[in-house]
Amino acid sequence: LNSNINLLTVSELKTKNVSNYGIIFSTENIISDRNLPIIKIDGIIDQDSITKKLKEIKKKNLEPIANIMKLENLRILYLEGKTNYRDNVKIITNKLIDEDYVSSDIYSIFEKKDNLSSMIYENGVAFPHLIDKKINNFSLTIGIIKPSTDKLKIILFLLIPENMDNQQEGALLKIYDEIFTIISDKKLVIKLQNIESIY
Repeated sequence: LNSNINLLTVSELKTKNVSNYGIIFSTENIISDRNLPIIKIDGIIDQDSITKKLKEIKKKNLEPIANIMKLENLRILYLEGKTNYRDNVKIITNKLIDEDYVSSDIYSIFEKKDNLSSMIYENGVAFPHLIDKKINNFSLTIGIIKPSTDKLKIILFLLIPENMDNQQEGALLKIYDEIFTIISDKKLVIKLQNIESIY
């Protein structure tokens, strides 16, 4: 793996487009308005210290995926790239209906909501999230498109109980936060695409 290294002054950093950078090392205390890890170094570079910080960043960066993978009712399905979005959602809902887990009209609920506003977001991730009166706990199905298309790479199909207690309402906010963190980060989308099993 080849890495490109650029040396910038603090003033240059303010005007530089750093969206393609993976990390910033600095001898100064700097703040970036972009979601970019910054490692402060003091004079002599301590390799062990930097290695430790890099491991911490890597672990933190993967936390959103690790957190959604902890959901109790989680499934991973591999879907065909040649199949269109709605038909792939139908495959997901049919599987859940066959397991007698969700309401039998869940696909029509999806269609009505999707007709009002598309639930395909950036970076090729669709996030249909629906309320279902039959379930008591959250259910997430990760549909991984193979091969992926430019428009669609992953379907995150989330079902939400109709009646939630305070604890579930708090948990839902965290689930939304983790999922939208993944959606907005191309690297996390790629990581999620490559997941082969529930761990």
